[in-house]
Amino acid sequence: MSEFSAMDYGEIKIERKSIEFEDFKKFIIGDKKFDKQYSNIYIARLRALKNILENKSKEKWGQYQVKTISQLGDDNDDESEAEKLVILIGIIYKHQELKPSILKELSDELQLIPQSSRSNYSSEKDQLFLEDEMLRIKLIGSDLNHKEMVTGLICGVLGYQSSGGTFNVKDYCVPGICPQASECSPLMFPSEDKILVLLLSGLDLSGNPDSLHYQLLSEWITATMETILATRRFDTLLSEIVSTSNVILMPGQFDPSNHSIPQQPFHPSILPLSFRYKSLYVATNPWIGKIGSRILAGSSGQPIEDIMKVANLNEYSPIDWLEKTLYWRHFAPTAPDTLAAYPYVETDPFIMDECPDIYFVGNTNEYATKCVIGDQGQTIRLICIPKFSKTHTAVVVDLLSLETWPITFQN
Repeated sequence: MSEFSAMDYGEIKIERKSIEFEDFKKFIIGDKKFDKQYSNIYIARLRALKNILENKSKEKWGQYQVKTISQLGDDNDDESEAEKLVILIGIIYKHQELKPSILKELSDELQLIPQSSRSNYSSEKDQLFLEDEMLRIKLIGSDLNHKEMVTGLICGVLGYQSSGGTFNVKDYCVPGICPQASECSPLMFPSEDKILVLLLSGLDLSGNPDSLHYQLLSEWITATMETILATRRFDTLLSEIVSTSNVILMPGQFDPSNHSIPQQPFHPSILPLSFRYKSLYVATNPWIGKIGSRILAGSSGQPIEDIMKVANLNEYSPIDWLEKTLYWRHFAPTAPDTLAAYPYVETDPFIMDECPDIYFVGNTNEYATKCVIGDQGQTIRLICIPKFSKTHTAVVVDLLSLETWPITFQN
């Protein structure tokens, strides 16, 4: 059970309502074996989404045949372009010269020039390839936006084999949004009530001195007005919050958890004060679960940040890339290529099997939200949760209406 607050500011009193909570435990790592090749996760990803894309391709380009790369024949000059068109389904590989390379990292030992740190890996020399379980082919064509594509994306392409063994792409499709299980189950409370969830990201207490922002945050959540000593850090702050409210805590990029995703839950010894309370639930990053009748999913920011490094499209904001991963049906498509990930073998847990009602990303520079309506009527609320240490802002979500708004704690 999980409890969330509805506050009466007139009398500064708090009312707690109980609501069901479930962690899908999708990203919990069982046997920790790191001696496997990363190619296995790509094969698992392709096999899991191939049938979905075949159906999607037939729906979009019904008259054309789905082939493997090995089934592509030699060029036939007597055929028209329309007669040559076929459908290929595979994994996108984006060749980028500026992408980090372990071979380049060895340059220090060879007394060569080390590779410089970059905020993005994109350049005009980037090339796209499509791989299936057997072969790889280079993709060309003006109908394919190279910068929108990232390594690890499973997609279908319509086109024809051209000279030089390349594939000229005329159109492409992605898996699309997961089907939504059903409409939100009957309301547990009268419609005039609200069931609120507070989304908070980027406290960064290790690198920031305590300030009134954190005090105001704690007082607002706990509905108290008591003084917080300046020397308290995260455990003390969190213990005060969990004493009155249920908290789901996900690790972030610089937190004491494993570096590769999925990051595993915090160990109890890290937060001894807070772990005394059953109201604290430690989760993975990324995470997906259910609160009441709503499915929530999201990450602390690394997957979206890495996509932005690979693509380097200034006109695309984090909320745009968050929406694209929804249509790509994958939480972290650039893992394990440029984003460190556990070497899964049989399955790829980052594939979206359930359609979330609320899909969030943390540690962004600013608050943003968007409501996405899928082809089958799916309704998903996208939320960018700003870094609290920079913006002093958290996000409130109403589980019933999916309405969302920021709340800022200023001195």
